[in-house]
Amino acid sequence: MSPQIVLNIGMVLLVSAIAVLLFSIWRSSFGLPSTGLSVLGSVLLVLGIGLHVSARRGSRP
Repeated sequence: MSPQIVLNIGMVLLVSAIAVLLFSIWRSSFGLPSTGLSVLGSVLLVLGIGLHVSARRGSRP
């Protein structure tokens, strides 16, 4: 895959992670269980950052 596609996928994962983590915080404010959402958000965040960094390294000459 080209670095631009990987960079775009990484950005989508980062935005998704932020949305999931914010939803998890909102659920926990009402006392509802949100451990699974926190784990999912963390995994998405790590994957997004990893793809973003690898795309940046791949695009440099």
